[in-house]
Amino acid sequence: MGLYDRPYYQDEPRSSFSGFVGGRSMIVNIIIVNVALYVLAVFLWPGEEQLYSLLAAKSDTLVRPWMWWQFLTYGFMHSSSNAFHLIFNMLGLFFLGREVELKYGSNAFLKMYLTALVICGVIWSATNLVMEENSSLIGASGAVTTTVILFALNFPHRKILFMMFIPCPAWVLGVMIVVLNLSGQSGAMGGGERVAYDVHLLGAAYAYLYFKTGWDLTTLFMPTQWRGKFKMPSRRPKLKLHDPEDRYDQLDQQADTVLKKLHREGESSLSAKERRILEDYSRRMQQKHR
Repeated sequence: MGLYDRPYYQDEPRSSFSGFVGGRSMIVNIIIVNVALYVLAVFLWPGEEQLYSLLAAKSDTLVRPWMWWQFLTYGFMHSSSNAFHLIFNMLGLFFLGREVELKYGSNAFLKMYLTALVICGVIWSATNLVMEENSSLIGASGAVTTTVILFALNFPHRKILFMMFIPCPAWVLGVMIVVLNLSGQSGAMGGGERVAYDVHLLGAAYAYLYFKTGWDLTTLFMPTQWRGKFKMPSRRPKLKLHDPEDRYDQLDQQADTVLKKLHREGESSLSAKERRILEDYSRRMQQKHR
């Protein structure tokens, strides 16, 4: 990673849409799929209940292995009778998720997002089986809650607009989400039979786990030697370019090590040699970007 690619050494913030598949961020790709399925269900599919029955997670999905794909598809379906179900989820994902994607990378974000859907769906299904309840689950709320809580954990003092007009630090929003869903799950809020408060809380819990460990399903099922190779395909450039600066690889590696130390321990921890490495690297990168 180059000096000017690091978030703590940038003159200007980079666009949330740069460097991703097809010129779009993973957030936008996810939103497109959600909106497309909503339009399909409401306007194009003959008998929308059939589509919901096909894609929603059920209480017994866990004991029907041939239907386990529903633990993913339910998260891309939203209630056709309540457009705000889709709108609020996608707004939260768009405004807060882009920073999370930039921090972790689009591939890691996608794996985290899908893992959140699976975890929330599986535990919800298991709980309903134990309680002998027959119901269905749709909506991205669990994974969106994971994304929003990750934003609050990574940028706790970032000012955001709650309900579009009330400024507050991100950590306050995170606390409010957890408290409100705990109240809803306990029945204190009332009238929440169609709101999956437990799924929201599962999403929040997974956000904390991911923040601390970076764990997703690929670390559970994918062999160690394959994990670094699991990446979304990127658009190849039309021209194949060759880097004439291969001889600077050693300097790049040294600068990367020093930058990590700078980020971790502060400028005062750098030795005179490490400072010279950064100065040399900075001059080279400035010349390269002219």
